[in-house]
Amino acid sequence: MKTKNSNEILRQEIFLKLTDEKRIYEAGRDWYLSDDMLKKAFLKLKEEKWIYRAGRNWGLPKEILQETFLKLKGEEYIYKAGRDWDLPTEILLEVLPNIREDAWIFAAGKDWKMKIKENINEL
Repeated sequence: MKTKNSNEILRQEIFLKLTDEKRIYEAGRDWYLSDDMLKKAFLKLKEEKWIYRAGRNWGLPKEILQETFLKLKGEEYIYKAGRDWDLPTEILLEVLPNIREDAWIFAAGKDWKMKIKENINEL
């Protein structure tokens, strides 16, 4: 009979072997994995769709989310991450000028406004 410890090790080994980003995201969301395993997997993700979803659902440290947010290129995911991730006002304001498409500018202005207003004392 395998012990809990050996089951955890096996689960982590299987997790590290995953290459499909959807499966990595789902495993990170649904399996019990250490924070270190989740951080490693998160930093390996390349598709912004999975980066955004993992950032929203994996309970990652604020520092990793902030660094990743500044690297996002797709306006849809910049907007969504700004809306859904716990980010400080100065990070939101730093990225806002990078949004060029009117629809995303409007959405960010509308939805981030409350976050910016609530956190204005951080500046």
